[in-house]
Amino acid sequence: MEDIARRFTRSAGYAEQFWIAFNNIKAHKHLLINTTFNKPLPKELIITATRNILLKHSYLALRIVKDKDFDKRTKLEYILTPCSKIRISDVLNFEYDANYKTEIDEQYLLKLDRNYDFFQLYKKNKPFWKIEVLNDIHVSFICDHMLDGMSAVRFQIDLVNEVNKIKDTYTIGDLLENNSLFDFQKDYSLLAAIPKPIDEILDVIPSKSFREKFLINKLKPLKKYDSVDDKEGKINCFNFNKIFNTTDYPTVFKIIKFNHQENLKILSLCKTHNVKMNSFIHAAFISAISNYALDINEAPSTGEFAFPINLRAFMDEYKTDNDILYGCFVSLGFYGIERQVLYNNMNPFSWNLVKVINKKRSENIKNYMESVYEGMGMRKYLDSETDALERAINSRLGQLKTDSLRISNLGFNVVNNKNFGENNYKITNMLLSQNMGTLSTSLVLNIVSTENGMNILLGTIGGLFDKNVSKNQVKLDQVYERFRYILLNGTDLSNKNTGF
Repeated sequence: MEDIARRFTRSAGYAEQFWIAFNNIKAHKHLLINTTFNKPLPKELIITATRNILLKHSYLALRIVKDKDFDKRTKLEYILTPCSKIRISDVLNFEYDANYKTEIDEQYLLKLDRNYDFFQLYKKNKPFWKIEVLNDIHVSFICDHMLDGMSAVRFQIDLVNEVNKIKDTYTIGDLLENNSLFDFQKDYSLLAAIPKPIDEILDVIPSKSFREKFLINKLKPLKKYDSVDDKEGKINCFNFNKIFNTTDYPTVFKIIKFNHQENLKILSLCKTHNVKMNSFIHAAFISAISNYALDINEAPSTGEFAFPINLRAFMDEYKTDNDILYGCFVSLGFYGIERQVLYNNMNPFSWNLVKVINKKRSENIKNYMESVYEGMGMRKYLDSETDALERAINSRLGQLKTDSLRISNLGFNVVNNKNFGENNYKITNMLLSQNMGTLSTSLVLNIVSTENGMNILLGTIGGLFDKNVSKNQVKLDQVYERFRYILLNGTDLSNKNTGF
């Protein structure tokens, strides 16, 4: 059996090692994709569909193991190998709460945020994901960052397609009775081949210095901080409260919903001004928090922003929309906005700021993608001084939470297959969330769009706007109101300078 298991075992890739290291020092917890279905899903149907997806996409059957033959001079420390057994209760939990009959809210997301920690996965014979089902209608796919946002969305789309495919024919057999979702000894012949790491498919090799500093040497647990005056080395232009440390902190969520018609209105504004939606959203949010800007004389000469870049489009083996590879890839782009440009255009909101951001993002992505096309050019890029991964690690680990803003947009997703007829299951709502620990970010906008509209989840730290919890909530609501108004109207609120 051991020989068979080796056929489904491989070394963790560089991006996977990245998140394993973060996991081991509790630097982050998880991300989550929540969907709401149009009608209740029978428990047995969800279990059967999940098993079918796991067998087809074998990455979901893997666990993290320390390599007993590890040699730090030649190889990475962890391997991925199939779980010997996965019980239904290991990855599926069913709950019922009358408060959430039609939709979930921020309090439910906070409950999941507090309850999930995949810390030190290599000590557990379990996969790095779990599914929470609420009232048979809300399905949350929660995972360690070993599975990225694209993977999490892919699971939800696979789920709706699978339940529609088998809803009239499935038989659960003895799965429920034995509490068994997967047994490697019995199921290995049904398990698809293990895919290569995404960075290997892309032929991406991090720099030697990055491998030595980060992947080979042990990361130390993050330091804890109380209130700290952090003006030196500031790379942002905002003055939020610094009352939290890097590991123990309250998370705050705010759901911002746009229906299909509102989404079309936002897209129309972007088309009129010839800009990308991400650039518009970024500029609108900068304006929404501009009342917290530092005095221009105290601000850095350039405000720096980070954003994730999706390289999956360059994987020839997995290019089709219906075959997004499960796994993860760490890729960050950076760009700066000059202080005078930022201050002249963010309060009140200005389309000039959107165009500046749009140009800088486009240039950054273009340069990044050109290096991918060149093959060896990517290796040169990763060996350069602007290595995104190394910068992210060196500038964030062990540091006070920064006043940074990150936007994670999973794009537009067609979530309902229309080939299953009138009575098929449909996804009516989708939300993306991630725990606030990642890279010490203090503000995250998580965006996901479907044919039903767009949802933005603002994640932040309790006390960021005001140490008084009740006042902090009022100010968060004011930021939300101004942000939503700008996106729907392309202009600023007339009372933008009041109420703070």
